[in-house]
Amino acid sequence: MLAQANRATITGAITDSSGAVIPNAEVKAANDGTKVATKTVSNDRGIYSLLNLPPGTYTITAKRDGFKTVDFPSVTLIVDQVVELEHYPYRRSHRGTSYGHHRRAHSGPRDFDHRNQYEW
Repeated sequence: MLAQANRATITGAITDSSGAVIPNAEVKAANDGTKVATKTVSNDRGIYSLLNLPPGTYTITAKRDGFKTVDFPSVTLIVDQVVELEHYPYRRSHRGTSYGHHRRAHSGPRDFDHRNQYEW
């Protein structure tokens, strides 16, 4: 299935500090202008996709119990763009929490598994 015309996609994977996948993490894209949010859940391989997002600026949040919540503020989407966001939330500990992320953008439509996506 190709992305809807005049829309964009955010996709990626969520892993811990050792590279192990984190399934069932909630990933939310909130449009900074309209405040409309779309969310999904990472699959058993830690992969998620947020499809058919209108162009705009978004705050992306990934969270799961036992892990640090990861935010990507000010992610700007343009028509037919695919942005890959890789989340690396480390487990919480009494010493504090650290996390990282990586961002990569692509132009043009791609096929993604969208079965876990729903509007919030």
